Amino acid sequence: MAALDRRHRVAAKMERVWEYMDPEKSESEIYKIPTEWIYSEYPRPCDVKEGVTQTSDLKGEDFTEYRERVALYKDGQVLGEATVAAISRMKRYIRQCLHPDWHGILSGLSSPYDQLVRLKQQFAPRRNTRVQDLRNDLLRRATRVEELRNDWRRMIDSPMNKTSLQRWLKNWHNLYDKAKAAGVPDVCYTSSQYPPDSMAIRDFLRAVQAQDPYFANMWRQRLTDWEDLWRSKATTESWTPPPVADRNAMDFHRVVSHYGDYRHVQSQTLGGGSSMASTTTLKGKPSGNRNKSMRCLCGGKGHEWRYCREVNWTLRSPNFKTTASKMMVIEENLKKASPQVQEEVAAIMMTDPVGVLRM
Repeated sequence: MAALDRRHRVAAKMERVWEYMDPEKSESEIYKIPTEWIYSEYPRPCDVKEGVTQTSDLKGEDFTEYRERVALYKDGQVLGEATVAAISRMKRYIRQCLHPDWHGILSGLSSPYDQLVRLKQQFAPRRNTRVQDLRNDLLRRATRVEELRNDWRRMIDSPMNKTSLQRWLKNWHNLYDKAKAAGVPDVCYTSSQYPPDSMAIRDFLRAVQAQDPYFANMWRQRLTDWEDLWRSKATTESWTPPPVADRNAMDFHRVVSHYGDYRHVQSQTLGGGSSMASTTTLKGKPSGNRNKSMRCLCGGKGHEWRYCREVNWTLRSPNFKTTASKMMVIEENLKKASPQVQEEVAAIMMTDPVGVLRM
């Protein structure tokens, strides 16, 4: 199309009619063909002075004006006829440059301007919309990643006491899922040195450090042990990283849920604690009223084994102490428990630092 357009432009400029047919201009911008000169009448003496029918009756300035009108008429006739002839030649030339199979697209178009506009619509290179769409999509994704990255960093610094713990933990779960899906580096980074979710878990522990330093330090140590295990075995060909579903693997959602359990137990221990802690239980669900008839593996009533510091070591405070008799009761009750409970308790026991190092 570029070569064809160039040939049309050169030919039209040689004919001095390009201004009448430039397809880059709008219809209101192009020159109009001066057909009015061709079809206008020859000047008459009465056009100069009313009532005069003979040229010889015009005197002085009237005669001079009449002669100028005649000269202008003759020039216009020559220009109009030449322009119309050039336009006709260009219409034939446009068809000659076009393959006969495409002559049909010019049907019904009388002016070369309309013909060139039609050819431009048919053959001009179109914008590569696919490439542009891909660029726009990449730009939108980059913008989305940056927005989520900023939200993630603000979440680390957002104080818990501004909202309920249940809502705060839910915000962490939701933001993590969105950032993971979008590929935010702060959440998705992993390598032979850092296992999946390592960076995200450290950010979460940093967020709870001021409120619960014991929990943050304990789980940070566990994460360090897990990273050491990852590094030591990442170079071993026979070792396969455990899937996220593996109870022994460090997982962001699991750590957040553990924190909800920890705060719930702390609130019970302190006689109700803060309103934040008392609103959340396992997986962030509301605690509600405790079932007084509920029995724990430790032999106590009114609570589940998940919230018992005798069974769930992740809930213990630094000065917590248990007894041999209590451990014997737990072992006996555990033998009578369902296989699912036995499996869950065994999984929790395997997640302590010693258990991780022995994996």
